[in-house]
Amino acid sequence: MATIKDVARKAGVSTATVSHVINGTRVVAAATIEAVRQAMAELDYSPSAYGRALRTRTLKQIGFVVADLTNPFFAAVFSGVEKLALQNGYSVVVSHSGENASLEEQAVNSLIARGVDGLIVAPVAQSRLCQSLDNIAVPVVFIDRDCGNSGIPAVTTQMEQAIYEAVAALHEAGFKDIGFMAGRAGLSTTLHRRQAYDHAMRKLGLEPRVFEGDSRMDSGREAVEWANSLVPPFGMICGNNLMAMGFVQELLQRGLMARWGNGIVVIDDEVWTTFTTPKVSVIAQPTVAMGEQSMRLLLSVIAHDEDKSSVCLPCVFEPRGILGATMMEEGTNG
Repeated sequence: MATIKDVARKAGVSTATVSHVINGTRVVAAATIEAVRQAMAELDYSPSAYGRALRTRTLKQIGFVVADLTNPFFAAVFSGVEKLALQNGYSVVVSHSGENASLEEQAVNSLIARGVDGLIVAPVAQSRLCQSLDNIAVPVVFIDRDCGNSGIPAVTTQMEQAIYEAVAALHEAGFKDIGFMAGRAGLSTTLHRRQAYDHAMRKLGLEPRVFEGDSRMDSGREAVEWANSLVPPFGMICGNNLMAMGFVQELLQRGLMARWGNGIVVIDDEVWTTFTTPKVSVIAQPTVAMGEQSMRLLLSVIAHDEDKSSVCLPCVFEPRGILGATMMEEGTNG
């Protein structure tokens, strides 16, 4: 029976490196990972049956690297990924990057060492996966976010039309200023949504008002103070669902929701958005469909199909709470 020393000798690396590859405890170069995997397969070295699975490719697992486990958006996307994976005989292993590039790389290496057949990843800002497709040893599809010219296909959403409709609806309802809470810098979603907002504002002859957030609830709470600088009555487009939750929570705690709530537009149609008074409007993303489409695309990449094109799904603006700006005329300080 082969040992870890035999694997290290055959792969031309140390036993510590083999251990890191197996357990994902340290970042290892893609070429080294592949050499270790090959040695394990040839020697039939099987820690937890990985060697046999690598040799026969019967593991049938997909890795899903989530940027933020606290975000309900990714839970909804995962349901779509898992649904289609199970239909095709795959299980899904979830790992968490915490919006950190180093942790993301460690998670990816760990899943590759585990023997997954492919990866679905929501890349973090400055993701090392974006540098080159050649650095990744298994098929990869990006979800929600993309990396421009990385060569990795992605499933994203098209928000330009929905954001324009939201800005236009607020403007027509009489809101004098319309602010935008931008998400974490360096993410493609943040850039695309901000550009769509800027374009809509300027098309309507309005001056963009942007709060620099970081896609967390705390920055949504902080945005309430910033909002006092806007001209009442004002509207607010929350560029991320967690920031929206923080913003609304702070308004409720200060007793300001009745005065401000009509002009709030939230990206993502989550359950809590139906509980507020007044209701907030939403830009609904097809979250489950995004997950299904990413799994479908990954299966195409794994099968070496010709059609591996990125997919961009439309979003829908639902003006639930934009009833007019009259109740906000008295101002926003309080």
